[in-house]
Amino acid sequence: MGLFTNLVSGDLRERGCLEINYNAKLKTGNGVRISNGCKIYVSGYLEIGSNTVINPNTMVFANGKITIGANCAISWNCQIMDFDFHKIVIDGLQTNNCLPIIIGDNCWIGSNVKILKGVKIGDGSVIATGSIVTKDVPANSIVGGNPAKLIKSNVTWAP
Repeated sequence: MGLFTNLVSGDLRERGCLEINYNAKLKTGNGVRISNGCKIYVSGYLEIGSNTVINPNTMVFANGKITIGANCAISWNCQIMDFDFHKIVIDGLQTNNCLPIIIGDNCWIGSNVKILKGVKIGDGSVIATGSIVTKDVPANSIVGGNPAKLIKSNVTWAP
């Protein structure tokens, strides 16, 4: 495991943060690289598959459960959040504050992407730069925009 070792970009003086709360769990595969400046907070469960790279200044908030597959490339300045940070009440009923995020194997997440609670991203998918992902993404597809929408299906990418 090579936490905070990817020197692709960013200010090398920028320190990252890895906070794992009591009873929380972080599981990583072999060859995981997390760059300088990343901030990772685990209150629940976070799993990162083998050979996945998380580039500078990305933030991951795993309050419930986040699973990131193997061979993924997560670009810089991304945010992956499985909860709302605050309770939201609509018409007197509290909404579900925390839903799992699943990112499949071989996914490419572009820079400045936000992935919100309850989203499943299928294997081999590409998320375009600056997208906000609020709904599931089919395998082998490209999505982009705010909110992210399907751009193309039946695609592959070479890491």
